[in-house]
Amino acid sequence: MHTKKTAATIGLLGILGGCATATLGDKSVEAELKKFESKEGKVSLYVCREDTFNGGGVGVEAFVNGSTIGALKPNTFAHVALNAGEASVFLRRNGIGVHSGDSGTLKLNGKAGEVLIIWAGPGGFMGPLTVDFFKSTSEGESCVRKANYAVK
Repeated sequence: MHTKKTAATIGLLGILGGCATATLGDKSVEAELKKFESKEGKVSLYVCREDTFNGGGVGVEAFVNGSTIGALKPNTFAHVALNAGEASVFLRRNGIGVHSGDSGTLKLNGKAGEVLIIWAGPGGFMGPLTVDFFKSTSEGESCVRKANYAVK
């Protein structure tokens, strides 16, 4: 019985340890990003992971056009300013379950001056990683407003 408790404790610590992978960015930059202003001629792209227990132990790194923009845990977002045109977003699992695969790739076509907010996270408890558009702009903005800014 003691062995089962020890194994459960180690498993729980591993899950919680996976939550601690995000490096938080500067609070003044975060405040500016939460105004949702795009730089002239650029697409302002946010990738937000909602504050849920769902897959909370899954470490996730967000990539745009093949380059990392930040490690995400629940209740964090990452941001990048892009040139207008086609872009691709995907998630890579790190830490626990690293070998269970990346998300699919979400392709988008941003226009200069546009602000896009992408939903990120595991689908279901410890399920496959997913990137998608929020149902509405207000839902995406709400996610970002409640979240902390994560950096590379």
